[in-house]
Amino acid sequence: MRKTYELTGIVLCLVVFSVSASAEDTVLFNGKDLDGWSYHQNDKPEVELSDAWVVQNGLLVCTGVSKSFLMHKGQFKDYVLTLEWRARRVKNGVTVEAASSVYIHTIDEPGAFLAPKSVEISINNDIGAVYFRDVKSSTDPKKWAFRAPKLPRKVEKDLGEWNRLKLISRGKRLTVIINDVVVNQIDGLNRTKGAFAIKSVPGFFKAPTFYRDIRVQPVSDAHLKDEKKATQQLAQFKAEIAKKEATEKAMRSEAERKKQMKQKALAKGWVDVDIAQEIDFKADAFHLPFPANAQKLEFDAKFKDISFTSPSTLAKLTRFYQVEMAKRGWKVAEKELEEDSIDVTFKNGKAEVELSLNERSKGIKVDMDCKGLSFEGSNDPAALAALGIAQPKGHLFLQKEIQFPENIQSLKYDDDDRCTFKSSMELQKAFDYFGQQLRNKGYRETRRPIVSKKRRYTEFAKDGIEISVNVFTDAVGSRIILEYDE
Repeated sequence: MRKTYELTGIVLCLVVFSVSASAEDTVLFNGKDLDGWSYHQNDKPEVELSDAWVVQNGLLVCTGVSKSFLMHKGQFKDYVLTLEWRARRVKNGVTVEAASSVYIHTIDEPGAFLAPKSVEISINNDIGAVYFRDVKSSTDPKKWAFRAPKLPRKVEKDLGEWNRLKLISRGKRLTVIINDVVVNQIDGLNRTKGAFAIKSVPGFFKAPTFYRDIRVQPVSDAHLKDEKKATQQLAQFKAEIAKKEATEKAMRSEAERKKQMKQKALAKGWVDVDIAQEIDFKADAFHLPFPANAQKLEFDAKFKDISFTSPSTLAKLTRFYQVEMAKRGWKVAEKELEEDSIDVTFKNGKAEVELSLNERSKGIKVDMDCKGLSFEGSNDPAALAALGIAQPKGHLFLQKEIQFPENIQSLKYDDDDRCTFKSSMELQKAFDYFGQQLRNKGYRETRRPIVSKKRRYTEFAKDGIEISVNVFTDAVGSRIILEYDE
C-alpha cells in the first residue's frame, strides 16, 4: 500500500502555474525544508520520509534507501523547469545515484513500472530519454519510450560535478536540455499539465543524490529559440535518416535484382549431362571427381565427409561436377540453386553424395556428404596422388620420410602439413621412437624438449625442413602429432 505524507504548507486546492509574460519564477525547493512537497512510498512502507529524503546545507538529498518519490503541490502548464543534480562517488569508484528520473505532469495515481501517472525524463542510464508512465507497460515501447535519433547522449559531467537539467514544456512539445546540450525533443505529449516529482531508486550501493535550484519559469523568447533550434536539428536528422533508409532500400533492391539474375543464369546454365554407357562404377570415396586446383582436401572416414576449397568460380565448378559425376555414372536426384551456393544430390544405386558448393571471398568451399561409399585408403596421400588427386607437399613428405609403427589407429592427414594417429606405445617410448628415427636420418634437434607428465614435444631440422614431434598420453597408449614446415 502506498503511504502519502502531506507536508507543512500544502493547501487542499492545487495551484496551476501557466505561462505569462509577467509571471515570476516559482521556486519549488526553498533550501530549508520540504514545505510544499508530499512523500510517496512504493516498495517499503516502513521507510519514513526522514530516512528517504532530507534537507542538508541548502540541498535536497535523496538517500536511495527505497523506491519512492517526492511530488510538489503545484500543477504546471506551458513552462520551463530547471534544476541541478549531483551524484557522489562511492567505494572503488562505483556510483549508483539514489534518483534516476524526474516526473512532470504527474498525478498521484499508479502508472506503469511502479511510477505515478506522469511523463518521466531519465537523468541516469539513457540520459534524456522520455517515457509515458500512464501507458500500459505491455504495449509497444514505441508508444511510451521516446529518444530523438542522433541527438547526443554523453552529456553528463564527471562524477561529483553539478549537472543542469532544463525542460521546455509547451503544448504537446517537450524539449530536454542537459548541460546546455539538446538531448531530446518529442511532439505529442499525452499529458500537458500536472505536478513535478523526483524519483528515488535504490542501487546496489546506497549512494545519495543531491538537488538544488529547482524552479519553474515562464517560456521566454530565449527558450523559444532553444526549442526552435532543437526542432530544426531534429528535422535535419530525420531527413538524413530518411535519405539513408531510401539509399539502403535501393541498394537492397539492386542486390536482389542481381541475385535473381544470377540464379536465372545458373539455372539456365545447368544442363544435366547424359550418363556414359558401360560405366565401371567404383564405390570408393577417392574415385569421386576432384578438380586439379583442390586445396586443403580432407577425408573424414568417421563421418564420411569430404571437404576442400577451390579458387575456381561457382559456375566452373558446377559444370565440372555436372560432367565428371555423369562420367562416373552418377544421376542428379535433387538440386537447389542460389545466388552464391549450389546444393546437388547425386545417386548411384544405394550410394549417395550430397554436394554443396558455397561461394566465399577467395573461392569455393566444397563439402561432400557421402553415403554407401568406402573411405578405405583415403588416408594414403601417395595413393591419392597416383589417382590424380592433388595432395599437400607436407602430407607426401611425412608419409615418405617417417616410418610409422605397426597397428596404429585413427590415422589422419590434415591442415596441409600435419598427420595425427594413435599408437599402443606408451608416452616416452613413442617419443623416443620418432626422435631416434629422425636423428638416424640426419635431422638435428633444434630445441630443448618440453617434458611433462602427459606430454613430450620437440623439433628437428634438416636442409630447410622442420619436423615437430608432439606426443600425448592416450587411453590406448599415446596420441602422436607430426608436423611439417618448410
